[in-house]
Amino acid sequence: MGFSRGTIGSNWWIPFSKDVRAEAARHEDPTLMMANANDDVAQQVADMRTFIEQDMDAILISPKEPAGLTPVAVQAAETGMPVFVLDRNVETDRMTHFMGGDNLAIGRAAGSYAMDLLGARGMSR
Repeated sequence: MGFSRGTIGSNWWIPFSKDVRAEAARHEDPTLMMANANDDVAQQVADMRTFIEQDMDAILISPKEPAGLTPVAVQAAETGMPVFVLDRNVETDRMTHFMGGDNLAIGRAAGSYAMDLLGARGMSR
């Protein structure tokens, strides 16, 4: 399995990556290739192409930027390879599964909560 990460710059990614490795190790004959694009969309596209060329059994991708990764994610899916998208979705419904939150809904909920705290007296900029 290939795991393409757009970044590991936040504290959340360090334990998550360890958990992915630990889960892979629980399976018979695990092969896990992890790539970190270091916030570089072109590098993440190259990482994905490498996984496609290596004919991985599946790909897990957390796109740095959805629009930039959509074409190569579709390319992987067209090979019949399962593609699981994590955190930020790509701009197609061709993926096997998306795992993540609805960031727009989360932002609206946070804004609504802030307005409640301020009694609708606050000012946004």
